[in-house]
Amino acid sequence: MNGQFSFPVADFPQLATVGGVVLGRPTGFPSKLLITRVQPGTGPDAIAALSSVCPHLGCTVLPGSGALQCPCHDSRYTLTGAFVTGPAAVGLLRYTVAFDGTTVTVSTTPRS
Repeated sequence: MNGQFSFPVADFPQLATVGGVVLGRPTGFPSKLLITRVQPGTGPDAIAALSSVCPHLGCTVLPGSGALQCPCHDSRYTLTGAFVTGPAAVGLLRYTVAFDGTTVTVSTTPRS
């Protein structure tokens, strides 16, 4: 609604701890998203919202052990979407997130 969607973080217990990741496609959203818990505490930087589409060949990036990984050609990314290694050579598309400690709100417009 109004170019964003929201959900209570309590609905996804894996987001309660740093390193937790949820992969899913919100209703009406064009592709799957990775929502990651990237630092303790509250505030907008505690949660990242990333496109799950690998910029290399469009495969779905999956959660791994403390990182994100494309299963097609092994491109790897941090939990904030920054490129680490592999043929992709660029990071994942990021979306603006607001987090007040209980509710996550994600803009459906990518960050510039």
